[in-house]
Amino acid sequence: MSAQAGRCPRTSRRFSRTGARRAPLAALAAAMFTALLASSPAAAQAAAPAVHAAVRAVAPAAVRAAVPATSPAWSVRTTVPNPVTSLTGIACPAAKTCYSVGILGMTFDSDIYGGAVKTSDGSTWTTQSLPLTRAGRPAVNLTGVTCPSLNACYAVGSRSVPGGPVVMATTDGGTRWSSQLTAPEPAVDSLNAVACPSVSTCYAVGAAAGGGSAGAVMSTTDGGTAWASSLPSAGVLHGVACPSASVCYAVGSNTSATGGQVLATTDGGSTWTPQALPAGTPSLTAVACTSTSTCYAVGGGEVLATTDSGARWTRQTVPPGTASLAGVACPAGGVCYAVGASRVISTSNGGAAWGSRVLLAGAGSFSAVSCVSSAACYASGVDQRTGTAVVVATVTGFSAQASHIWPQEVGFLTGIACPSAAACYAVGVTPDRSSVAVITTNGGATWVTRSLPAGFSGAAAVACPSATTCYVAGRTSGTPAHGRIAVTTSGGKTWTTQTLPPGTQALGGVACPATQTCFAVGGTNHAVTATTDGGSTWSSQPLPATTKDELTAVTCPSTTTCYVVGDAFTRNNGGLVFTTRNGGATWVSRTLPSTVGALEAVACPSASACYAAGFGGGPHGLLAATSDGGATWTVSPELNENGMRGVACTSTTTCYATSNTFTSFWQGVVLVTTDGGATWASQPVPADVTSVSGIACSATCFATGSGETTVGAVILSLSGASKFSGKYAHRRASVS
Repeated sequence: MSAQAGRCPRTSRRFSRTGARRAPLAALAAAMFTALLASSPAAAQAAAPAVHAAVRAVAPAAVRAAVPATSPAWSVRTTVPNPVTSLTGIACPAAKTCYSVGILGMTFDSDIYGGAVKTSDGSTWTTQSLPLTRAGRPAVNLTGVTCPSLNACYAVGSRSVPGGPVVMATTDGGTRWSSQLTAPEPAVDSLNAVACPSVSTCYAVGAAAGGGSAGAVMSTTDGGTAWASSLPSAGVLHGVACPSASVCYAVGSNTSATGGQVLATTDGGSTWTPQALPAGTPSLTAVACTSTSTCYAVGGGEVLATTDSGARWTRQTVPPGTASLAGVACPAGGVCYAVGASRVISTSNGGAAWGSRVLLAGAGSFSAVSCVSSAACYASGVDQRTGTAVVVATVTGFSAQASHIWPQEVGFLTGIACPSAAACYAVGVTPDRSSVAVITTNGGATWVTRSLPAGFSGAAAVACPSATTCYVAGRTSGTPAHGRIAVTTSGGKTWTTQTLPPGTQALGGVACPATQTCFAVGGTNHAVTATTDGGSTWSSQPLPATTKDELTAVTCPSTTTCYVVGDAFTRNNGGLVFTTRNGGATWVSRTLPSTVGALEAVACPSASACYAAGFGGGPHGLLAATSDGGATWTVSPELNENGMRGVACTSTTTCYATSNTFTSFWQGVVLVTTDGGATWASQPVPADVTSVSGIACSATCFATGSGETTVGAVILSLSGASKFSGKYAHRRASVS
């Protein structure tokens, strides 16, 4: 059974919100999980379901638990080529492409020779040639590397003879590396880390010349043709992160190297300002930022975090035994990995709770970590048992069932329909605003992308009466926008547009109970547009309401019975429901409880049972249910702080609803009811999914949405009875 897809959130529905009401819940969950970790990791894992149940019992309305999933599994990749003895920096610009730098070894004259290795398959590593400076080998110590694109990387360090900073760069994936600091740099002694917010703009930090303890910053805005230096701090700098071209955070030691420091710039490095840290903060070694205001810094056995651009840094609780943290990576909002002596610690909730996993049984240390996504990370270091470099990797993250199969050039997805267990169609737009359909015919194992007709700029919803026939509702690209329908009868291989009645406004919902019969709604003209001949002709069906109200979604459990929901602007954004029992010849307005606000989506698993999703009296989410064809409705309690966006049902008693919420960051939400809407419970969603909108259910459920800026469009699939796993990667990932 397919269900009406939810719509993309409307910009007019932006209310102010706060996460303050969830603070007691987050504190309770963090305390419970920390107590479990103190006993044993096995106890924590075994007790995780009980912890989730306790959280739901304390706050049934909460839609996001503060308890992290089980720590991810990591595997050791031992094929780093000899004679690489230590790797100190790592960068992974793609899922299986990583670059790591470090030391090849030491000769009888005690010179240190830098090295770089690369993998293109996530497993096999090869040594790369670096500029030759002495005796046929690069007499340098490389400590940091970053890759702003797949083939462009910068590595930094210091010369062993005669001394001074080093910057090496490649623009061809490491086939050729070149030295960029060819002239002496008298103000700088060495560089420890580098961050590049773009391929041409980079910031490197380290130590000033003179053998003292002053810090140094070097920067370029032209890809390394010219580097400028400054001395902004009284202590050596060890790490840097730049969430934008003008905003950077640098961390390091104070003058005596007994404590830590953080410097920040908001003007591209012209000025650097010290930030206040908690008393007793140790020397800091690395920093990672998920936005210009949210960052995490590590050093010693501590993690510090800020969510207000450094106005306040707070110390987070880490697992017992955590020590010597040297690297941190935060691939998504709330998801971070930190590495140090023999272990990795990780969080999926912004540090409310951290889990720990020993990687080298105490016989090694890690210097750096890089993550492609919240599920795929690599850490580099040295294994003291063998005296050689080691790279460990995880590809499961916090969701062991997450796949990484992606349509190409998809910006975000808004609606989805699943006419069979194997076939699903999701619609959305590309970054240049062209409309596309993303299609699977094998239950989500693979997805292909199909372009919709030119001029179709806003695909909002899709309905599929068969596995090969689908109708997409949307809008034209002009101003004012007009409604548009595209149809395929070939499983998405070809699409055609259909003629709609004059004056049809932009469409936001469509339902097709049969291959020839469809109903579409949208705009403020307050009419349903319908066809009974496969779209050869469409006609308007006026509704009994004013012309200022907006229709948002439609669902039809049969060719004669349909439900339309919307937003009554004339009643201060109250909810609207209309029904027909005769194929649209007449429509009847239904009375809703006064607490029901604007409605965004509707699903009807039978002719008399329906569920509507939307808002309460303000920004809070609300779900309403009827079992008597719309005569009476029951309303759920307030569910979250950003409205409900989509709803789909697998039976008259089991339904799923979608949304997003905001605490310290955005997080996608999926709720489920199995008792006809009497109660709704939260389901786990991958941490880097920031919003979930459309949803459709057949043999399983698929939901559409979006992720962090480096994730893009998202398709979630329901795994088993209660868990959603994500299919997500960079926007330009290829698909088979």
